[in-house]
Amino acid sequence: MIEENSLNTAAVELRKSEDTINNLPISPAVSTLESAMTINEDTPYQRKEQCLIKQALGNKQLFEGENTKKSNFYGIETYSSDDEWDPNDNKRDSDFYGYGPEISFEKENSTIPEVAVTVPIEDDVTMLAFTFRMLLISTVVVATTTSTANFFFFKLNRVYLDVLSVIICAYFIGNGMAKLPKSWTLLNPGPFTHKEHTLIAIASMAASNNIGMNVISLQRLFYGRGNDSNYVNSGIDIGNLSSILFLISTQCIGIGLGGILNKYLVLPAAFWWPETITSANLIHTFHSTVSHIITKYRMLAFFTVFGVGFVYQFLPQFFMPVLQSISILCLAAGGASGKFNPPNEPIVKQHYRQPLLGQMGSSQGGGILSLSLDWTAISFLDPLVTPIWSQANVLFSNYFLAWVVTPILYFMNTWNAKNFPLYMPANFYLNGTKYRLQQFLVNNTLPANEAVPPMWIPPYWAICYGCGFAALSSVIVHYLVHYAANSYSVFFQSTDDLAQKDIHSRLMKRYEPIPLVWYVGCTLTMLMVGVYVTTFNSIGFQISSDFWVIPLALFIAIVFAIPTGIIRSISNQTIDLSIITELIMGVLKPGFPLANATFTVFTNAALQQSLSCAAQMKLAYYMKVPPKAVFVMQLYGTILGCIVNYFSFDYMVRNVPQIWRATHSMFSTNQWSGRSATILQTGSEIFGAISPSRFFDGSNTPYSLLFWFFLIGAALPLVFYIAARFFPRAGLQYVNWPIIFQSAAVVAGGHGNAILSATLVVIGTQYFLRKYKRSFYDKYNYITAAGLDCAATAVPILLYLLSQLKRITEGETHYGWDDISDLIPYYALKPNPTTFGPDYCGGFKFFKGNHTGYFNSTSTNYTRGHTWQ
Repeated sequence: MIEENSLNTAAVELRKSEDTINNLPISPAVSTLESAMTINEDTPYQRKEQCLIKQALGNKQLFEGENTKKSNFYGIETYSSDDEWDPNDNKRDSDFYGYGPEISFEKENSTIPEVAVTVPIEDDVTMLAFTFRMLLISTVVVATTTSTANFFFFKLNRVYLDVLSVIICAYFIGNGMAKLPKSWTLLNPGPFTHKEHTLIAIASMAASNNIGMNVISLQRLFYGRGNDSNYVNSGIDIGNLSSILFLISTQCIGIGLGGILNKYLVLPAAFWWPETITSANLIHTFHSTVSHIITKYRMLAFFTVFGVGFVYQFLPQFFMPVLQSISILCLAAGGASGKFNPPNEPIVKQHYRQPLLGQMGSSQGGGILSLSLDWTAISFLDPLVTPIWSQANVLFSNYFLAWVVTPILYFMNTWNAKNFPLYMPANFYLNGTKYRLQQFLVNNTLPANEAVPPMWIPPYWAICYGCGFAALSSVIVHYLVHYAANSYSVFFQSTDDLAQKDIHSRLMKRYEPIPLVWYVGCTLTMLMVGVYVTTFNSIGFQISSDFWVIPLALFIAIVFAIPTGIIRSISNQTIDLSIITELIMGVLKPGFPLANATFTVFTNAALQQSLSCAAQMKLAYYMKVPPKAVFVMQLYGTILGCIVNYFSFDYMVRNVPQIWRATHSMFSTNQWSGRSATILQTGSEIFGAISPSRFFDGSNTPYSLLFWFFLIGAALPLVFYIAARFFPRAGLQYVNWPIIFQSAAVVAGGHGNAILSATLVVIGTQYFLRKYKRSFYDKYNYITAAGLDCAATAVPILLYLLSQLKRITEGETHYGWDDISDLIPYYALKPNPTTFGPDYCGGFKFFKGNHTGYFNSTSTNYTRGHTWQ
């Protein structure tokens, strides 16, 4: 081997060259690419890296010993003593920056820096992939993750067993099964491979995106209840079979659509799907068969970060809940007492107890100056994974809307803002009480001639709706000015020609591709199932003979698939279609809230599942997994996930009274929250029952101005595109208006405490660390993200299991669904949530009296003399 002092000298020389390394480019924003479909493969990124290696090692002899060559998982070849460094040979046996042997750097690598340092470019076509062992492990993890996701969907701080947790669990289970007797070939066909591991992760990801459950939750929790206050069996139940078929149709139709779009969203190297890099990096780290320094360090880094994070997460999750959200604004204003707060308006104070600055600074409000030390909250924005330019657009959007625009609208009393809580996701009467639509519905529909009082929403939510309008028009214009010409060109190219432009796609040509007819057949079959289920269950979906509803939903998903898919594939940001679909269905079929929700959910489920499947196929390309095996596991994971999702939800609704109380009140309990379900229900009331013609264009509503956002959204991308041409050095190419408009409602989902914390993490890692310690960043950034995410997921799950153990050991007859936090008495770092709020921003009991927030029409003049016709 090369002498130790020679290798150390080489490493020193490389470290001296870090100034050059630190100038390597970041992953490009969508606006910076002249052609997203083809990029010059001879990139400066690779030329700089090769130059540095040659500079450090020169033409020194690298290895001594037998004249043999060996190849491993990463494609590293060890050379004989006769082999010397060839200036024309771009292979090397140092790690990415020369600190020890690791990955061979082929002459050709990915054109995206993050992919080049993470994903190897070697493949073994004989490696096991589709095995019974893989199928068995997939069944276990899919059942576990989907049932767990249902439980945490109604929790105040939602946590999921995400794909990283699945990768870790599957690794230990798979390796454990690989130690079984070799004669048990069904359970132990050989060593547990990274391809089996990847297929397990793909099955889990396919099962985790079940948007169709939103319609089922509306049916069971909000509609058909009448005046029955019993939370069990008083909603609409369309039956087990119909519910499961509806879920399967909404999800599997996305698999077919995603496969059809592989040519446009998966094959181009520029569409690198950042969400897949962490998973690819973790799987590669686990399955490296070489005892190289960098591999050991990455494995050690992962388990160190996971261990430290696991211990630390007990502080915000159990011992010191105040760390979940430290509201500097609330504390400066006198805490829950609000002694230094500006006084609430009398009309709001009568119904809403939280002080004004408490609303602005709380995590469930605007999150102004709210800092979270809980990675569960911070990780919502993926600050270590999402590219910095994308994060900048997201953070700017939320700072501007939640921190600047909303307070200005409040103090100017725009749209009677002082009558309502600032950030509450609910509909109101003009006097500030919660809008009770149920008293006007007949068989869950609103008659066209029914006179109803005007519905009002807080200005923050009005602007969010406007931004939703702008996001849809901006994404179309953004696509037209940047990518329409390239998409047209790709349409006439063969997949073989496209695959030649990317090393990973070229390696995947060894495997038999999936016939297009498979994807088309899946799409059409699920379309027919969706039409059948929705039209023959008119009570639950309110579609009846309108068979055109589901085909129209699929058509809209197809129109927006490529424009929104391009943005997600490079920015890790998703463009949601809820606003535009609610608006369209509200115009076509007014007065039917469940029909509106069904149309909205079907469109979004088809779109988001198709993009998720495209991301899963990109992960398969990185890991060199046979495409047909991927398709089978996507279908298997989706169908099994739908079945488990439904039955776990059904069990929760029937046995957990806290869910009904959380979804039918204006507040969250200590641990339970109905915010996510309430947001969809609010939209179904505005666009479905009330209808856009009444809400946006009625005689007593100011919200018609929001339609101008369509024009604003269409104009801004074009203006900035032209400006970037005249001022190429101004950085305007990094301004992405679809992301800005779409991300405006991040705070709306109850993530206000994540904004400031995520900003600090992004600046510290993706700017300073990447700029001044690029080598360290490239080695450990994604593995650190994986460790922190897994720790943040593991602790809440463990606390829940302990709470159930406590219930069983104490012989409780009721279900102990709330966690075991009552074992820690209230103190300064664990404030009473009812009295002080979890972050000293005021208690959760917003409304006086014993009612849950519904309006009592016999005691309050709710109409003020006005009605909508």
